[in-house]
Amino acid sequence: MNRVEFGNRLRTFIKEKFGTYEKGAAALNMKPPSLQTYLKGESLPGAALTAKLLELGCDINWLFDVKEVSQVSESLNKYSIKKNETILSQAQEITELKKEVKLLEERIQRLQEETNKMLN
Repeated sequence: MNRVEFGNRLRTFIKEKFGTYEKGAAALNMKPPSLQTYLKGESLPGAALTAKLLELGCDINWLFDVKEVSQVSESLNKYSIKKNETILSQAQEITELKKEVKLLEERIQRLQEETNKMLN
Protein backbone atom coordinates (compact mmCIF):
# COMPACT_ATOMS: atom_id res chain seq x y z
CA MET A 1 0.00 0.00 0.00
CA ASN A 2 1.30 3.41 -0.80
CA ARG A 3 1.35 6.16 1.80
CA VAL A 4 -1.41 8.14 0.12
CA GLU A 5 -3.77 5.15 0.30
CA PHE A 6 -2.82 4.67 3.93
CA GLY A 7 -3.56 8.36 4.58
CA ASN A 8 -6.96 8.03 2.90
CA ARG A 9 -7.86 5.04 5.05
CA LEU A 10 -6.65 6.74 8.20
CA ARG A 11 -8.67 9.81 7.22
CA THR A 12 -11.77 7.60 6.88
CA PHE A 13 -11.19 6.00 10.27
CA ILE A 14 -10.61 9.35 12.02
CA LYS A 15 -13.69 10.98 10.47
CA GLU A 16 -15.96 8.01 11.22
CA LYS A 17 -14.67 7.44 14.75
CA PHE A 18 -14.13 11.01 15.98
CA GLY A 19 -15.91 13.32 13.54
CA THR A 20 -13.07 15.82 13.33
CA TYR A 21 -9.34 15.60 12.82
CA GLU A 22 -8.80 17.67 15.95
CA LYS A 23 -10.67 15.13 18.09
CA GLY A 24 -8.85 12.29 16.35
CA ALA A 25 -5.49 13.92 17.01
CA ALA A 26 -6.43 14.41 20.67
CA ALA A 27 -7.44 10.74 20.98
CA LEU A 28 -4.07 9.78 19.50
CA ASN A 29 -2.26 12.12 21.92
CA MET A 30 -0.84 14.26 19.13
CA LYS A 31 -1.30 17.70 17.68
CA PRO A 32 -3.39 18.08 14.50
CA PRO A 33 -0.36 19.07 12.36
CA SER A 34 1.36 15.82 13.36
CA LEU A 35 -1.73 13.84 12.39
CA GLN A 36 -1.79 15.66 9.07
CA THR A 37 1.58 14.15 8.13
CA TYR A 38 -0.06 10.73 8.24
CA LEU A 39 -3.31 11.84 6.62
CA LYS A 40 -1.38 13.38 3.71
CA GLY A 41 0.63 10.20 3.29
CA GLU A 42 3.90 11.88 4.19
CA SER A 43 4.78 9.12 6.62
CA LEU A 44 3.58 5.84 8.07
CA PRO A 45 3.11 5.32 11.81
CA GLY A 46 5.52 3.42 14.00
CA ALA A 47 4.59 0.72 16.46
CA ALA A 48 3.44 3.05 19.24
CA LEU A 49 0.97 4.93 17.06
CA THR A 50 -0.18 1.71 15.41
CA ALA A 51 -0.81 0.21 18.86
CA LYS A 52 -2.81 3.32 19.82
CA LEU A 53 -4.90 3.05 16.63
CA LEU A 54 -5.57 -0.60 17.41
CA GLU A 55 -6.53 0.34 20.97
CA LEU A 56 -8.99 2.91 19.57
CA GLY A 57 -10.69 0.24 17.48
CA CYS A 58 -9.02 0.70 14.12
CA ASP A 59 -8.86 -2.47 12.00
CA ILE A 60 -5.13 -2.60 11.37
CA ASN A 61 -5.56 -5.27 8.71
CA TRP A 62 -7.76 -2.86 6.79
CA LEU A 63 -5.56 0.16 7.48
CA PHE A 64 -2.41 -1.50 6.18
CA ASP A 65 -1.90 -3.42 2.98
CA VAL A 66 -1.95 -7.22 3.29
CA LYS A 67 1.75 -7.29 2.36
CA GLU A 68 2.44 -5.04 5.30
CA VAL A 69 0.28 -6.81 7.89
CA SER A 70 3.07 -9.19 8.89
CA GLN A 71 5.45 -6.24 9.21
CA VAL A 72 2.91 -4.34 11.32
CA SER A 73 2.29 -7.41 13.44
CA GLU A 74 6.02 -7.94 13.93
CA SER A 75 6.47 -4.27 14.80
CA LEU A 76 3.62 -4.42 17.32
CA ASN A 77 5.08 -7.57 18.87
CA LYS A 78 8.48 -5.90 19.25
CA TYR A 79 6.80 -2.84 20.74
CA SER A 80 4.80 -5.02 23.13
CA ILE A 81 7.89 -6.97 24.19
CA LYS A 82 9.81 -3.74 24.79
CA LYS A 83 6.90 -2.33 26.83
CA ASN A 84 6.70 -5.53 28.89
CA GLU A 85 10.45 -5.47 29.52
CA THR A 86 10.17 -1.86 30.66
CA ILE A 87 7.27 -2.69 32.97
CA LEU A 88 9.13 -5.66 34.46
CA SER A 89 12.23 -3.56 34.98
CA GLN A 90 10.20 -0.85 36.68
CA ALA A 91 8.46 -3.45 38.88
CA GLN A 92 11.85 -4.80 39.98
CA GLU A 93 13.05 -1.28 40.68
CA ILE A 94 9.93 -0.57 42.76
CA THR A 95 10.43 -3.80 44.71
CA GLU A 96 14.03 -2.81 45.50
CA LEU A 97 12.92 0.68 46.52
CA LYS A 98 10.26 -0.78 48.82
CA LYS A 99 12.93 -2.91 50.50
CA GLU A 100 15.14 0.16 50.96
CA VAL A 101 12.24 2.16 52.40
CA LYS A 102 11.45 -0.67 54.84
CA LEU A 103 15.08 -0.78 55.99
CA LEU A 104 15.11 3.00 56.44
CA GLU A 105 11.85 2.89 58.39
CA GLU A 106 13.33 0.22 60.68
CA ARG A 107 16.46 2.31 61.16
CA ILE A 108 14.39 5.40 61.97
CA GLN A 109 12.40 3.34 64.47
CA ARG A 110 15.61 2.14 66.17
CA LEU A 111 17.03 5.67 66.26
CA GLN A 112 13.82 7.00 67.80
CA GLU A 113 13.94 4.25 70.44
CA GLU A 114 17.58 5.01 71.21
CA THR A 115 16.84 8.73 71.40
CA ASN A 116 13.91 8.10 73.78
CA LYS A 117 16.15 5.90 76.02
CA MET A 118 18.81 8.61 76.13
CA LEU A 119 16.28 11.29 77.03
CA ASN A 120 14.72 9.23 79.85
